[in-house]
Amino acid sequence: MPALRSSAVIARGARRRFSPIALVAQFITRMVATRRSRAALARLTDAQLKDIGITRREAWSETNRPFWELPERHRW
Repeated sequence: MPALRSSAVIARGARRRFSPIALVAQFITRMVATRRSRAALARLTDAQLKDIGITRREAWSETNRPFWELPERHRW
């Protein structure tokens, strides 16, 4: 009967290792998605912005950030 593998060994084997090319591709994908989200935010009306709880000025500030500055990297 084969020995059972411990959960630590299984977890270690389950870790994904990304190549540098895959990491760059993932970063570019996130930048494109962020750019699209910001473009959509810029097209919202004042009433729609009010519904989500932000002002036109806050929306403008977000839409004018550089494309490489991703939301999870913001320092509020």
